[in-house]
Amino acid sequence: MHKHEVQEGSSLYYSLLFADKTQRENILHYRAIYKKLKTLHPAAIEWWRNEIQKTPDLISVFDAFAKDAETHIYEDDSHLEAFYKNTAGAFERILGKYYGVTDSPTLHHLEKLGIFIEKVNHLRDFAKHLTKNKIYISGQQLLKYRLNLYELSRQQLTPDIQRLFEDNVAHTLTYYTTNKNKFIRPTHILANIQKALLTEIQRSHFPVLTHHISLTPLRKWWIAIRS
Repeated sequence: MHKHEVQEGSSLYYSLLFADKTQRENILHYRAIYKKLKTLHPAAIEWWRNEIQKTPDLISVFDAFAKDAETHIYEDDSHLEAFYKNTAGAFERILGKYYGVTDSPTLHHLEKLGIFIEKVNHLRDFAKHLTKNKIYISGQQLLKYRLNLYELSRQQLTPDIQRLFEDNVAHTLTYYTTNKNKFIRPTHILANIQKALLTEIQRSHFPVLTHHISLTPLRKWWIAIRS
């Protein structure tokens, strides 16, 4: 297995502060694969999929990302939630096994954590995805607030867009509040960092249409220690 490094100061770095060497190597190995998947074109995903047949647990994740690479917007909430469950949720379940988690209830909580983490990441990276004419808010939600991609691409926080983001935050937080006491320590740390990031985005009045928001390394370290 190739060794993987984690960027000092990143959320992942602080979430692994208390993991042992073996856990750390396994988690970094699989997170490197997952990070790569999020940036690949469909043809490249298929190549990777063929290369990693020996890891059956990951096949469904590859399939979900292959479909996502060709999707600009998910039609309704159920399709978007299925994407999160089959990518970030499934991936967190896989990582759970490397922490020695085998019981279904805890794996279920880890799945919800994965979804929470990815939803926060997508809100943080909203502007980046928007430049590619892609968003992780369903067409159903846009219709609810009488919005479309063109209005979002103007990068102006209108009252309707504000309400859309507030609704998104409220929904995302349910994944955290209903599962936060069931996480194992590394994932609990990561969840708490993401929760702080989500709060910062909301408190800053959603500058995500134009900016990338992040927490300072010192703040992440403090959250890790307190977790």
